[in-house]
Amino acid sequence: MKNEEVIVWDTTKFSSDYPKFIKNIYYKCSLKHRKPFSSWIGKANSNFLKDLDWWSASPVSRNPYVSELFHHICIIETIKVLNKSNLNFDITVRSSHLKIIIENILKKKNYKIHIKNKSNFLNKYINILKSIIFTLFIFLVVRIFTVKKQLNLIKKKKILIDTFVFNDIKKGNRLYKEGDKIIHSKNVEHIFFVPTITPQKNLIKIFSNIIFLNKKKYVFKEHYLNLKDLLFAFFHFARTRKFLVNYKKYKNLDLSRLIIDEIYLCKDYYSILISLLNFSFARALKNENIQIKKVINWFENQTVDKGWNYGFRKFHPNVQTVGYQGFFYYGQYLNQTPTETEDKAKVIPHKIFVNSKIFVKLRKEFYKK
Repeated sequence: MKNEEVIVWDTTKFSSDYPKFIKNIYYKCSLKHRKPFSSWIGKANSNFLKDLDWWSASPVSRNPYVSELFHHICIIETIKVLNKSNLNFDITVRSSHLKIIIENILKKKNYKIHIKNKSNFLNKYINILKSIIFTLFIFLVVRIFTVKKQLNLIKKKKILIDTFVFNDIKKGNRLYKEGDKIIHSKNVEHIFFVPTITPQKNLIKIFSNIIFLNKKKYVFKEHYLNLKDLLFAFFHFARTRKFLVNYKKYKNLDLSRLIIDEIYLCKDYYSILISLLNFSFARALKNENIQIKKVINWFENQTVDKGWNYGFRKFHPNVQTVGYQGFFYYGQYLNQTPTETEDKAKVIPHKIFVNSKIFVKLRKEFYKK
């Protein structure tokens, strides 16, 4: 590549759309830094290890569709490699703080750097409001139009299975199709699904699904939650001020502002709400003295899972917590592979089941145990 040539790189695009020269460097950096990053982010501030607000925030999720933190690290590391050349750059980024970091690396270079699609904080509060309204809608429909199942009348210890309700629930449980058939056909008394309703625009369809599920082996969390639980979840955004601190550096890089910006944006706020409500649900079962043998979590190790697992491991320490990964291995989803810090914080299950022996080694990438 000629020295006078200008490298045009829009970092806001998918990495597959990067110029080939940059894409190769970026991919190498992403492979090299996936393990150090996963080890670092959970304990970036050890004061928050037992704080569910922290584990419910997007940067800690390691989910590339929720957090751009790892992506930003890969950009910075790619810039470091490019900086060793005598090339010129035309770079587009989304974060003003990322722009500052890149400028410090390229201070002796000829370059242009632009900010595109800078985060709109008005959208933040619109998304928060939408998430709260949808959660309230589900809560009111369940409390008004369905009947609470009296789990305390069942003598045998209960097994609860975490699941998600999509558009086609009347065709069967998409995540546990065979399990759904067996539980219902044999009329197993002590096993119940615990649904999380996924956001949809068709509220009539959601209402219909809830009424349908009430006749099946489903227990609604909303029957066990109260107004105090809802308010605690809804005001997560107001508690993010405690995260305005300096974080442990990543390989001599101070990424504090990038972490704070992401937390402050409250991206995917509905998942944050569900994480906190899952925790409150586990506590409510303890308060009602519901006897539980085992809980099974559809385990993608996302925000919602952390609230579920932390709640049951905290309030039901003798209960078996199981994470089921009924899907293939997708390496780009760093979140699906647990870390040692997550285990210490008790936000993952005791045991994880995968659907093939070949996935066992891959799932131990960040934590051998």
